[in-house]
This record gives sequence, C-alpha cells and structure tokens, in this order.
Amino acid sequence: MIQDTLDQINECNKEKNVLVGSLELTHLLREELDNYYYYDLATAEETAKITQNKVFTYLNEGERI
Repeated sequence: MIQDTLDQINECNKEKNVLVGSLELTHLLREELDNYYYYDLATAEETAKITQNKVFTYLNEGERI
C-alpha cells in the first residue's frame, strides 16, 4: 500500500518536472526566437547555433543535480 502511494507520488513528480523543464526551456529560448522571428536581428543559422548551445548547457546542468 505504501509503495503504491510512493509510486503515484513519483509519477506525479515526473510529470511536473517535465512541465517545469519545458517552461524553463521556452523562457530560455524566447529572446533568441524573438530576435529571429520578430526583429530580424539574427539569421536562422545564428539562431540555431545559439539555441543549440543554450539547450545543451541547460540539459548538462540538469545532469549534475
């Protein structure tokens, strides 16, 4: 019984962490995407490189936690 409850809590936390991670990534990339789509301040290639680096850094920081 206790294990079932703990399993449910664990699943809930996993879902919450995915949502929070998605929001953090969206916030992290918003400025770069705005610069490309709305303000024409960067090329597609520049935007791709910057966003790739930011996502890579974000994911690697998460592995250390």
